[in-house]
Amino acid sequence: MIDDSELDQFILDKLMAKYNLFRHKQFCYDAESAINEIEKNLLDHQKLPDVIFLDLIMPHFDGFDFLERFSKLYPVMNKIIDIFIITSSIDPRDRKKSEKYHFVKKVLIKPLNCGILTNIYARYKPGFMLN
Repeated sequence: MIDDSELDQFILDKLMAKYNLFRHKQFCYDAESAINEIEKNLLDHQKLPDVIFLDLIMPHFDGFDFLERFSKLYPVMNKIIDIFIITSSIDPRDRKKSEKYHFVKKVLIKPLNCGILTNIYARYKPGFMLN
């Protein structure tokens, strides 16, 4: 998860832990640091995430800056990485701008809930059923 909000990261972490989702998760408060880490590990499949939850509105280097740099890296990656936008923005222009990137799978409005997370998780873990 890439989000500058400690509270949003805390909530998502607790939800994931409660329902045993995305056990190998990492949290980053800074989108630029996150994209730098992806660039550093570009060809190491094991060090790249399967899924990124990305906030759009962050200071200095925001989610859109991240998406733009990621779009340049994506063609040379040897792994498919899906991005789910998580935002408090209800501006339709933000949704439209985000969805122009084919690797953005969905734009979700904060806060996320158990149903949304389990549906996303089930895409990557076939046969997953919430108990």
